Amino acid sequence: MPPRSVLPSSSQVAAPIPSSQIVGTAQSAKKLKQYRPVKPLPFELRDIINVYIEEQLFSQAIPLLSNTLIAGTDGTSDGRPLPTCVPSPQVLAVMATLAVHPMWTNRATEPENVKIANDALFLLKHVNSIVGGTNANFTSAFKFLDRFDSRDRRRRTGDHVGSPEEDGKLKIKLANQSAIWNLAEDFWSVVGWAFNCSCQHPKRWERWRPWLEFILDALEDDLQERISAVEPLREDGKEAAANTLLSESLIAQYCLATGDGRASKRRVMRAILANGCKKNLDEFHEIWKNETKPPKEKKMEELVSKKKIDFDNDEYGDYMDMDDSEEEEDDLPSTPKATTSARSSRKRGRPSSATPDVDAESEYTASSDYGGYEAVHLRQRLIALLTQISLHYEHAFMEAEDCFDLVTEFLRPLPLDTFMLFVSPPGSWLEDHSHASLCQNLLRPTISSDAPTYHADTMTQIEFEKHFLAYPANYANYVENARVSLLVEKLLRLLFTNSALVVNDSLKKKLDEGIKAREAKAKFGARKLVGAKEAEEEKAVQMLSRSATRMRMTVQIAGAQQQQQQQQ
Repeated sequence: MPPRSVLPSSSQVAAPIPSSQIVGTAQSAKKLKQYRPVKPLPFELRDIINVYIEEQLFSQAIPLLSNTLIAGTDGTSDGRPLPTCVPSPQVLAVMATLAVHPMWTNRATEPENVKIANDALFLLKHVNSIVGGTNANFTSAFKFLDRFDSRDRRRRTGDHVGSPEEDGKLKIKLANQSAIWNLAEDFWSVVGWAFNCSCQHPKRWERWRPWLEFILDALEDDLQERISAVEPLREDGKEAAANTLLSESLIAQYCLATGDGRASKRRVMRAILANGCKKNLDEFHEIWKNETKPPKEKKMEELVSKKKIDFDNDEYGDYMDMDDSEEEEDDLPSTPKATTSARSSRKRGRPSSATPDVDAESEYTASSDYGGYEAVHLRQRLIALLTQISLHYEHAFMEAEDCFDLVTEFLRPLPLDTFMLFVSPPGSWLEDHSHASLCQNLLRPTISSDAPTYHADTMTQIEFEKHFLAYPANYANYVENARVSLLVEKLLRLLFTNSALVVNDSLKKKLDEGIKAREAKAKFGARKLVGAKEAEEEKAVQMLSRSATRMRMTVQIAGAQQQQQQQQ
């Protein structure tokens, strides 16, 4: 299929919309942010913050970091914003771990710990909005350690002895063994586990959802900033410089880390569409040991009044009560060997500690709603990022055409309700050209074989009527005909919103033929179903009817607008 489908103007023969109008996801279509320049923290301040963090005095470190970040926000010099001090990548990495670590969130025994995790995430959002991911060096801060590098493997398990040049690095476990960047195999492992939580562990999802939202904001803003920067480079013929700039984006780094081959790319899509079934849980398991368990109950001796704070006599109250041994006992895999053993047991069919009891029949259908609308929206944003990096820098993931084929492979078998959210959602999540390409790609294996094959680079009303509008599904049931109807409806609406729809007798005739053909094909194959399949078929009957109604209304509205324009 073509890398993108182009919708022409209403003349049907006008020049297509130029590809330069492709600006990215719905989120990245907004205006580029104006970021403040940055400067490193003063040595004395950096030293104080590092001490606070290594002593786990986060309630003092985070406000200090926030105050230095926002200082002079309204100030300017020669009309330009003043530079601001940003935390080091090591500190940002700790904040990102702290924001979602179970001992500071869903397993926290003190409300103060939850507040600290919330403040850490709030700080990260401020950094992204004020200075941006490029200036803050998110690429270094949010880098997952190379699982094939022996030195990185030693760091994962705490066996690594720091060299003299690493003396400035933080020594606490949140920065090393228990850091999300050390424990997770890669970004997609985290994505898969987070979406598994959206379906199976709602309490844990309450923490993963805002964390994913922040990461996606950072990924989208970073990529959009770079896309805008490479446009003048490519106009000047500096293709190598443009590719280098895009290759350094955070989403490109996460895609490149998956390795070559279609199998690794399919794993990315499995992570994005993980729904908590046993197969998904075996592949994308918990990051920290026992992270979905409830908080520990306090022992009687812990219920006595809190200790006083007396720095002169080295009495620090409750600040140091959660020591490293407690973290290691509850939240971390003990050794790499233990982790490998756990993975082997999963391959033999043993459930992981986070795997719910699911029977074999429901192995692939643990959650039909895929975590609800909020989770689906985050999945959409990730897919949109993949299409964008493929359109602008294919070496990071794959060519745009292959990317749309891969997305089609995974979206096509989704339950009808979820399928509708991707195909015809309340709001846009792909720009119009990419959405049209996706719909056409989804139609090809689904629409009747009587429909003429369409592989052109443009999408006009004439071609839409000829190849899609009048045809049913290739299968005689309501579910597949509802899918075809939703896809045809979306293409019709895209033509309408791009002022490329002309209401005439041909359009009305083909529309009526298609609605009747899909209804007849579905009724012809109707049969008695039971259980989940019966419920899906009942939904499909309603969706098919409602989709037909919406298409007729779209044509009526377009016709009314057309008459008004002719009268003016």
